[in-house]
Amino acid sequence: MVKLLWKRVLSWISVDGAAAAIVAGILIVSAGPALAGWDGDIVTVAELQSGASFLSDDGGLEFSDFNFTAVGFDDSAFDTFLVQPREQGFRLILGFGDLFGPGSLEMTYTVSAGKSAGIDSASIPFLALIQAVGASPLEVSWDASNGASLFGSSDDTDNFPWPGLSTDFDPVASLMVDQIVSLSVGSGIAKVENAFTTIEVPEAGSGALFAMGIWAALVGSRRSR
Repeated sequence: MVKLLWKRVLSWISVDGAAAAIVAGILIVSAGPALAGWDGDIVTVAELQSGASFLSDDGGLEFSDFNFTAVGFDDSAFDTFLVQPREQGFRLILGFGDLFGPGSLEMTYTVSAGKSAGIDSASIPFLALIQAVGASPLEVSWDASNGASLFGSSDDTDNFPWPGLSTDFDPVASLMVDQIVSLSVGSGIAKVENAFTTIEVPEAGSGALFAMGIWAALVGSRRSR
């Protein structure tokens, strides 16, 4: 990914000269600390659009069936939009290289829990608009197939620490999510984190055995009486 970013920097230098080199250098420096902490699991939006999937860092969730739509900008930017797996979710990073906005990124995906587990909450723990240039608030709407929904906005780093949003619901094995990240005016680097929690759910067979055990115990108790 660093190589990809440097290729874009070199292309700017060859086209726009010294001024572009200065701007690109600023972006590389600002991106550096974040890039240093990324592992090999990071993927681009373009890769996910092509059918890639990934696991959360804790291995408990799988994210798949991604589809992205660019509204108000060219979808060639998908090559530089990044997705970083997190412990119980992922972070979407828009704008390293070319700043994000104005426009909207519409996305759908499926999140699935592992065997004997159910997803019982969703949250947006982190939302930020960094290096904003004449930008309106960054807005995120999140809607799931079970009826759960979230909405949040952030206008710049002045909002830190961002309070976060969360919603609880009955455990489900998987969710289909529709999410829209919008910046109506201006541009900046947008970061949106999606997180989920899971709970252990007894398998159907285990539940049946448990019920049979209770029934047998009751029958035995009645006979002894």
